[in-house]
Amino acid sequence: HGGVLGLAALVALAPYDVPSWLPEVLERLARHAQQPQPIKAAVSRVFADFKRTHQAPPTNADNWAASRKRLTPEQLEMLADAEQPPHWYA
Repeated sequence: HGGVLGLAALVALAPYDVPSWLPEVLERLARHAQQPQPIKAAVSRVFADFKRTHQAPPTNADNWAASRKRLTPEQLEMLADAEQPPHWYA
């Protein structure tokens, strides 16, 4: 749990930007999205905050268009998956 909280702190360091190191940190966090509580809740909170600060329109829409270019298609898919809770039939 401490490692996930440390990664969450790194994500919080860049609330409106995507520095070169951030995509890898997000990937590492995503690996823990299905862990038991309280790890799962911490990861969900990080991705919710990331979406709110990086993607929420209208204030960050232009910034997100530029920032998303720093993410690979796989990383963008991982972000989309992390935003959606798993379904029982998936």
